[in-house]
Amino acid sequence: MKIGFNYNIYSNKMSVQNTNFVTKVKNTNLLNEKCGKNKNVSFKSYYDDDNYWEDSPLDKLRDHFLYGIRAYECVKEPPFQIFAKDLSENDIQKLDFNYNDLKSLKLNNFTILKNKKGVRGSCIVEGYNFKYINDVKNAGIERIIDLREIDNSAEIYKICNKYGLEYFNFPISYNMETGQENIDKLPELLELINQGKIYIGCEEGINRTDMTLAINYLFNPKEKVIPDLESASPSKILEYTQDFANSIFGNESFDKKEFAESLGWEDYISFENEYCEKLSKLLSKYEKRK
Repeated sequence: MKIGFNYNIYSNKMSVQNTNFVTKVKNTNLLNEKCGKNKNVSFKSYYDDDNYWEDSPLDKLRDHFLYGIRAYECVKEPPFQIFAKDLSENDIQKLDFNYNDLKSLKLNNFTILKNKKGVRGSCIVEGYNFKYINDVKNAGIERIIDLREIDNSAEIYKICNKYGLEYFNFPISYNMETGQENIDKLPELLELINQGKIYIGCEEGINRTDMTLAINYLFNPKEKVIPDLESASPSKILEYTQDFANSIFGNESFDKKEFAESLGWEDYISFENEYCEKLSKLLSKYEKRK
């Protein structure tokens, strides 16, 4: 059974209708700013309650629009799309996963990671994308890194395990806030990326994905490749990344030497020095993209 939705972006509440209809979302701040006063955004939407994992509760167009609202409120940039990079045949043969097979799935905001450790894109274990989980496995991906802040990670873990995939949740909120859980999980995150064959993504695979790749570059002693930050505002992403770093460097309640060693560094001094060098390289690369 397909039923329609009416969604108010500010109240965050839905009302269900008995038939498909054109949903009108009124956002008095964003829409007035981007479209002019008294403007609505209309689009069709439905939820197929007979097959949750095959169709998203929010269809792809509606889901992308709502993400765009949240992303705009976070980085103050309009949403955009990432396109899969083309690789030479020689580069493809060097990979330990089938990039072309993954690319053919046409997942939103999908592309290869700069360090060739895997791929990024809209979350593969959410709604509409879930039907591609076996295709991702068959293409050689072994690890799923989910950056959403969710409450059903245990359920998703079981499903991924059924398909022979490792699942790891590194939760970052829509407004890019991190906490102690991220600090505690950081060693495991870096190790999973080092192992390769990963699919990493937040809901849409842009802002929080960029932030996590920047964190990996800055904190991972084995990572030497500057990541491609695909956000329209990488400088803003780096601000959130530095907020996360400051929560570590400014924390006097835990042993920094022990923490650095847990990440794979020989000692805290070498970690701190290389962090500063890497941060300088990141800021230099993206300073022109405000």
